[in-house]
Amino acid sequence: MDHTQDVRERAYQIWIEEGRPEGREHEHWERASKELGVDSASAPQASTATDIGGGEKAATASAGPDGAAAAKPARRRAARPS
Repeated sequence: MDHTQDVRERAYQIWIEEGRPEGREHEHWERASKELGVDSASAPQASTATDIGGGEKAATASAGPDGAAAAKPARRRAARPS
């Protein structure tokens, strides 16, 4: 049985609980796999936390329709008094 989604969701929860640290996706995946009693060797190969940790929810929310990251909105300058 494939438990990838269960592990992904638990790894995401761990990531949130630990304050969303960068670069620890593999550690979170390992921990989630152990907690769920799943062989972590079946973990998908990913290059970023958003691929493993479930952060795709946040990444998708800020992505455009083509999946590309949305540009930051322009900063507005305060009006100068005359």
